[in-house]
Amino acid sequence: MNPWLKIALILGTLAIASVFAVALLMRMRREKASAPLEKARANPDACEDAEDIEPEQDDAEPEEAEEPESLTAEAAEAEPASDPVIEDPMAGRLSRLRSRGLQEQEDVLAPITLSRVAEPVLPQVIDEERFPEVEGTPEEQAEAARTAELKAMIKAEAQPAIAFRREFPPEQTNKITTFFGGEPYAPAEFEWPRSQTTRLPLTFMGQIDCRALPGFAARQHVPSTGILYFFADLSRQSGLEDGSYVLHLEGQQGPLYEHPAPDFAPRCFGAEAPLAFPWIDRTKASEDRFPRIFPKWAMTAAAIETYPDTSPAKWDDDTPGRHEELRRALVEKCWADALDMPPAAAPLVPQDDAGEDSVWLPFPEFPHSWRAIELVSGQLLHDLYARRIAEEKVRVLLEQANSWVERARAEKLQSSPSPEDAEAFRDWLAALAKRDDLLSAHGNRNQALSLVNTALGKVAALSVEQALREGGGQARAIPNEAVERVATRHTGMLGHQMLGLGAIMAGEAPTYAERHVLLIQLHDDAALWWAFGGGAWQYWILPSDLAARRFDRTVLIWTGAAQG
Repeated sequence: MNPWLKIALILGTLAIASVFAVALLMRMRREKASAPLEKARANPDACEDAEDIEPEQDDAEPEEAEEPESLTAEAAEAEPASDPVIEDPMAGRLSRLRSRGLQEQEDVLAPITLSRVAEPVLPQVIDEERFPEVEGTPEEQAEAARTAELKAMIKAEAQPAIAFRREFPPEQTNKITTFFGGEPYAPAEFEWPRSQTTRLPLTFMGQIDCRALPGFAARQHVPSTGILYFFADLSRQSGLEDGSYVLHLEGQQGPLYEHPAPDFAPRCFGAEAPLAFPWIDRTKASEDRFPRIFPKWAMTAAAIETYPDTSPAKWDDDTPGRHEELRRALVEKCWADALDMPPAAAPLVPQDDAGEDSVWLPFPEFPHSWRAIELVSGQLLHDLYARRIAEEKVRVLLEQANSWVERARAEKLQSSPSPEDAEAFRDWLAALAKRDDLLSAHGNRNQALSLVNTALGKVAALSVEQALREGGGQARAIPNEAVERVATRHTGMLGHQMLGLGAIMAGEAPTYAERHVLLIQLHDDAALWWAFGGGAWQYWILPSDLAARRFDRTVLIWTGAAQG
């Protein structure tokens, strides 16, 4: 063999041996330096007489250890900090942060003293809400970290707003000054506004006492005193600028009065009223029966956060679905916490009668008022016509339903029927539920029963709410359990709000959101008889106009068909 090659092999072997020797020496020194610390961790009570632990010095004679003066209470009582176990460095942002901190601690061979036992393992504070510690597989940890990151991104784009919830049971007083529906509660000189296009009175939507609104920085331009009154042309015959009217009355010292709608005021929703009030649609003289005002509901206001309902383009393609799920959960929790919403109970009348063979009365004493009889009979009339059954075939049923409607209107609607009349109405419902011979198609069973129970499910709650608003004997006839079940309609997220991000951003809403402020959003609401096609009416105003109190420049638009 070439002698130079032999020399090269010998030198290479010596170099490798030297590296292993140095590594072994470093490991022995590290184990020797950490042994007293491990002993102290295992038996903290024995630390009172322990010596200061110093790393071994090369080429130095060992010195006699001195007795330490004292140990701090913090070091004596500290629990040993467990080293984190990082299963997978890709398990999430939290795992990466902790693994980085652990590596830095191992790489630095600083002198170790007993006082270091009480120090935290991580070199920095980690936001546990943004990066929560989750036990599980690396995949589960990564999923949890991603979810926390999405929540943080959603919250970063939040905007403050004011939410409204109906007071339930409804208050029987004229002294409330923040409410939706009803009639304006205003000074004596108040004049009902009209559409500049049709010259007809606008529909009153509600009023807000600005003193009752919660305060936060974003509402600095919203009046802090006075009352805001909101009107709209729900017949949709006016343009955007003429379709709404917002009035702000401030500094009124005199008494306030209810102002009824003018006699020539149009019915609510104009030509679309039959769709909004089906229990009136097919009754005789229905044109005079459609309401010109909505039911009055006192409202409670609370500060909330609103979140955008679209995913930013910067997010991954697989993110939008999960983002929307998290956003909805945040919105619902925010509304529930802010408005102190009780948990929902079972509805007054079940909405699915599959498998049942009897009429589902809301409670044994039903009907509690002549208004309840009018509502149920009118709804049955509408539903009978909607089934497109030959009129001559069901003429007897139509005549029976209409006779109950006329009888109810001949009485005082808010009064209670006699026990005999109430029992007669229940008997009629039971008999109608057995008329499958007239209503069933292709021999299907329980079609008549489904008709009756569906009508009860649609309007029974309305009759209870109306009775509670009007009070008197009809309200006392309703059992507490029925009141609790009706409360279900008032526990959810309604979508009525001021400021913030609109719950629905479709149609023209995004265009206005770029430069305008959402003054108020009024959402589809069955308890208020607001049938907005599942969407909402939104009042928009420029920030400069809001600051200058130019509410005459408010623009009203309809938007969306989904909530949240």
